[in-house]
Amino acid sequence: MKTFNPIVLVVLMVMLLTTFTWSDSDSSKAVVSVDILDFNGDGIIDPYEAMDVLLLMEEELEGQPVTIEAIAKMEAQWDQDAMEDVVRILEELDQNEDGRVSRREGDSDLKEYWKLLDLNRDKHLDREELLTAHDFEPPYMSGIEIKEELDDLFESSDRNSDGIITRKEGRRDWDYLKEADRNRDRQVTREELLYVLQAENMDVEFDVVGDKALMRGNITGDTPGEMLRLIFEHPDVRTIELVYVPGSLDDESCMRAIRYARSHGFDTEIGSGGMVASGGTDFLLAGVNRSCAPGGMVGVHSWSWMGDDGNELPRDHEEHQPYLEFYRDMGVDEEFYWFTLEAADADDIHWMTQKELKQYGCVTEDTQEAVP
Repeated sequence: MKTFNPIVLVVLMVMLLTTFTWSDSDSSKAVVSVDILDFNGDGIIDPYEAMDVLLLMEEELEGQPVTIEAIAKMEAQWDQDAMEDVVRILEELDQNEDGRVSRREGDSDLKEYWKLLDLNRDKHLDREELLTAHDFEPPYMSGIEIKEELDDLFESSDRNSDGIITRKEGRRDWDYLKEADRNRDRQVTREELLYVLQAENMDVEFDVVGDKALMRGNITGDTPGEMLRLIFEHPDVRTIELVYVPGSLDDESCMRAIRYARSHGFDTEIGSGGMVASGGTDFLLAGVNRSCAPGGMVGVHSWSWMGDDGNELPRDHEEHQPYLEFYRDMGVDEEFYWFTLEAADADDIHWMTQKELKQYGCVTEDTQEAVP
């Protein structure tokens, strides 16, 4: 069977988008900008990023041709959806109805990104500033800030200054520190904690070793494109090992990347000392065959975004539907979704037992107890 290089198809589409305009029935012209293919807004059109956008368009068009006119209408609809999200946020949080959200009115999600969103530094967020929430970069710590955080943690917990934080020394912060205990010896070295701090402050990366890709970092809007890159540039990879994937900063992109992985037929696994949570746990479900070794950690909690908490919405609320559809597509009972909402609040975490992993179909292979 003859196959086509998908990169060539993307280049051709870019040429079309930069070349053609057309007139509709009202004789008004419409032009599609190549900016729509720059999903992360960094000014660079990566071929796999563009491919992801085109595949997303194809899915939304439900089999209809991806024409220039259809793309223009879709782009306008996306802009309208973004504005409707902002209007909803204002309706829910703007208590004094002044058309802005003050820091006092804002929820925990907004406050986490406040410095990035409050562009004019007036301690309020207006419509234009809230719209930028779709485009900003994650508030990752710099290398210097990571080192300072590492030093602070060891200064406060490493009581005998031997470069190791034992469970007894770090009992106040052990719920967090145990994620860094990669060899599960109930103590954390500087190297182990540095590894975790770095992973928490980076987008997902895939390190290919033989027929396995080691996955580390946060799932973001870039991850679907990186998954396509893995598929096309590393055809020998059969298994994705989730080494440390603390969550997702973009649930829609997370589900899209997972669907690419499932369609390609990858297996997924969590090794001893591996950790996934939230969207990282969802990524485990991408595998046709799925396993979690003893010492692996799988965390779940309710989702939360801009005023909505999943465990506070009625079960028939429309916000649940994309998640329920996703779990059905993965062949996982929807009861797992309700379990994740009830197991822990959005600012907390529940570490699943091996029994729970098997009960809800998160793994397809039996192992010993997984949670330390």
